[in-house]
Amino acid sequence: MDTQAKIEQRREEARKRQQQIKKRENAKISQKTKRRLAGAGVTVIVILLIAALILPNTGLSRRMLKALTIGDEDISVAEFSYYYRTTFNNYYQTIYSYFGGSYMPIDLTKSLKKQAYNDEMSYADYFSNEAKDNLQQLVILSEEAKKANFTLPEDAQQVYEQTLENAKTQAEESGVSLSTYLSNSFGMGFNMDTLETCIYRELLAEAFMKEKQASFTFSEAELDAYYQENAKDYDVADIRIVRFAVVEGDEETEAVTAEDAKAQADAFIEGVATEEGFEEKAVAKAEAEAEEGQTVEDTSLVRNLSFESATSVDVNLADWIFNQDNPDGSVAVIENVSGDSFYAVYMIKAPYRNDSKTVDVRHILIAFEDDTEEAKEKAQASAEGIYKMFLSQGLTEESFAALAEEYSGDTGSNTNGGLYTGVYETQMVGAFNDWCFDEARFPGDSGIIETEYGYHIMYFVGDNLPRWQIDVQSTLQTNAYNEWYLAAAEQYPVTEHKFAMKYRSEPI
Repeated sequence: MDTQAKIEQRREEARKRQQQIKKRENAKISQKTKRRLAGAGVTVIVILLIAALILPNTGLSRRMLKALTIGDEDISVAEFSYYYRTTFNNYYQTIYSYFGGSYMPIDLTKSLKKQAYNDEMSYADYFSNEAKDNLQQLVILSEEAKKANFTLPEDAQQVYEQTLENAKTQAEESGVSLSTYLSNSFGMGFNMDTLETCIYRELLAEAFMKEKQASFTFSEAELDAYYQENAKDYDVADIRIVRFAVVEGDEETEAVTAEDAKAQADAFIEGVATEEGFEEKAVAKAEAEAEEGQTVEDTSLVRNLSFESATSVDVNLADWIFNQDNPDGSVAVIENVSGDSFYAVYMIKAPYRNDSKTVDVRHILIAFEDDTEEAKEKAQASAEGIYKMFLSQGLTEESFAALAEEYSGDTGSNTNGGLYTGVYETQMVGAFNDWCFDEARFPGDSGIIETEYGYHIMYFVGDNLPRWQIDVQSTLQTNAYNEWYLAAAEQYPVTEHKFAMKYRSEPI
């Protein structure tokens, strides 16, 4: 036997000895121990199975499981549940505010999954889709804000901090822990960290969107060029109009046929050659139809009527005013598209560019708590007290803005110093409008007025662009912003994780 053969023989003998040793060691383990080890293995498997089934129903798992991925941003089930339930609540409150309890398409006693929104989806699907769309927009804007090193403005930071404090206060008033309050309100797993994430994202996205839209600027030549190409969308007309309706008769009301209504309208405009003549006939008609003792007002005058507004009244009316080049002083009877009315119309001023001025104004609203005199006196005293504070602080716009953010009850402006820009005549309620467009108004003017909503502490900032420029600029800014947004959205595709989405917290 040569040397190599001897080496191989020794290796084989060594392997056999190792196998014999291993068998002897295994023989030393008792049957009882073996049963324990086998039982332990089964227990581990059972625990893992139970954990896999139960884990999604814990708060921790709702924060760990990812319902969506938007771009590189993961959205947890807890976060998604917040937007899902908020979307439902907003929808429900909107319907309720318009129709009350008389019309509500959602049955609160049944799951949204079992209620049809339309032939293609349930209400659960609808609110889920709306929440996804909303989240995609928020993520795009907040992430783009971070890329641009855009930080939360001071007023938004204050809203952020106040929102978190309000959550703590509401939890205390409810007599529950903060975590319990948040999970009850927004879904299992929703905690303070999640609330901070959601609120900060929303405020950052909103602030950045405003900043981005305002960043698109246009010269007067660009505004004029766009106007010339789209004049009908921005022109306005002044008219007088009276409606003659078709009426189905009954025991108490005499029927008015279409032929009758047209004949009445034709008779109305017969001989009308001036605006004054039309107005006199309109007042006479109103007096004839008024009940005894009822105050009669002329309602025939419509100024600054846009093509869009005219179309919302009737397509045929809009066509006569904006498409047929009828000169000032034109008179006509127009049948509406449904055939149930005829309009007697007088063209005071044919479509023209709206050069009326707009203004910028700040205000602080002290709303009435109710309609009682006591509530009004309380609001007035509060407004006067705040106004005195403003007077003592030097009458500056900055001090007024700070007071507006602290005291104003107008949610539409109390986060930006009470500011409204590009306000046009008739946009605001009577006393508010009259104060803003008083011919004697001067930048820096201030005062207190009363409207149906409460007392307003006013501060006049100054004149803005003519109305047509404001409208055209708004359109161009919106178009530019939308173009930017669509390009940015391509970087943020939405991926839905079906398994995790099953564990969103349902609102009902």
